[in-house]
Amino acid sequence: MGTYKCDCYPGFQLTGGKTIDGEGISHPASKCRAIGDDPLLFLSNRAAIRQYDLVTNKYHPLVNK
Repeated sequence: MGTYKCDCYPGFQLTGGKTIDGEGISHPASKCRAIGDDPLLFLSNRAAIRQYDLVTNKYHPLVNK
């Protein structure tokens, strides 16, 4: 069997634990994630401005009416 190496583009790092394939063989992490803070989505309505963390799936209030 051959070998392989996972790598990421600059600004990204290899993350995640080991994975098991369909034959029960363990493989190292194979997901690339951007280096830095989690991405945030800002949401507003008439009463508040909130931020939503796209990684943790949690809302955080920024401004309330």
